[in-house]
Amino acid sequence: MLKRINPVFSFFKRANKYIIIGFVLLVIILAGLFYQCGYLPLAGRLIAYEKIELYESETYKSNDIEHIAYNPKSGMYEAIDNGSNVYQISYNLTNNSIRDEHQIDLWNNQLLIDFENVRAQMPKNLVFDSPFISGYLDGNDYSNEIQILDLSIFNEEHLTVEESEKRAAEFTTKAIELLGAHYNIKGVQIWYYDRNGGYTIKTLRNENPLNYEVLLNSTRKIDKLGENELDWISELQ
Repeated sequence: MLKRINPVFSFFKRANKYIIIGFVLLVIILAGLFYQCGYLPLAGRLIAYEKIELYESETYKSNDIEHIAYNPKSGMYEAIDNGSNVYQISYNLTNNSIRDEHQIDLWNNQLLIDFENVRAQMPKNLVFDSPFISGYLDGNDYSNEIQILDLSIFNEEHLTVEESEKRAAEFTTKAIELLGAHYNIKGVQIWYYDRNGGYTIKTLRNENPLNYEVLLNSTRKIDKLGENELDWISELQ
């Protein structure tokens, strides 16, 4: 004799199955969102610790890590140095990269010297303000340095609007060329100003070298200029 299945029991059985499926999907979605932010609960910290520990051991022959914490503002795991109680090395889980503050200081010490050659070979009507390089190292190949050039350019030249639109890309391309092959600049943050207004370039390409076409296509008009920039432009008129 066949047993009759309680319809209430059958309903809750099906409901539980859908709840489990929904929960699994929610976990997958949350994991994906966390990963996009460079964060994985528990596992992320362990991965970052191992990566930073290996980098410190191979680069500095030491390991002074006190602990590692995730910083949601930077999206990176930051190692707290045991001696200074400030972080010097951080790890990005999303793109497997290491940021070393000491290495960035070395880059910029050299940049101050090399950029004098850039200034000397550029038109005299240009003023370059506060060149700076940030960036990171490949987490699997420390010799692969990804550098990002941050630069403001002020141009006193008389230009048409059409000419102004191209100058930011032209001068940035030339500056990168003059810095030479020992730099590996794969990204820029450029602010360019002349009497027609301002333009900005912000692009990061990890694989292909930057060129004029890439920079020109990434050039955008600055809609709202700061007070200092407006004062500078008014003096040119």
